[in-house]
Order: sequence, then C-alpha cells, then structure tokens
Amino acid sequence: LPTLSADQTAGMVVVAFDTTSGLNDTHLNILRSIGVNAGHTYPTLGMVAMPLTAAQIRSLQNNPAVAAIWSNDRMHYYMHQA
Repeated sequence: LPTLSADQTAGMVVVAFDTTSGLNDTHLNILRSIGVNAGHTYPTLGMVAMPLTAAQIRSLQNNPAVAAIWSNDRMHYYMHQA
C-alpha cells in the first residue's frame, strides 16, 4: 500500500466496522463518502468487501468506526495436505 499512488487499485478489500449490531446505514454512508457505491455486504458481521483504491483505504484507516481493513487475497497453501 505505501508504494501505490492514490488512484491505483489495491484489489479486493474487506472493511470490518466496529459494531456489535451488524452493518447499518452509518457504515454504508462512510463508504459512500469516499466514493464506494457497490460491494458485497455481510450485514450480520458488519463487513463489506469491495475493490478500493489506495486513497480510499488511506481515508478509512483512521476512521474510528472502522475496526479492521485487510486484503482479500487468494490463499496459497504451502503443504499438499492443507
């Protein structure tokens, strides 16, 4: 992320909000305010998965309503048994 310019995509990102009651309009409005209008929502978990730019991630990282942000990268197994 530090090497990406503001408009470069960071790929599929999962944003988890600090909530015990699930996703609500306040959370979605935070995403809308940074230009996100679509994504896959997980209402009960309080999470949204969507492609984000580096600038969008940077604007979310210090928001007190955001509990965690992580990349939804494909898993790579290192053992055949796994």
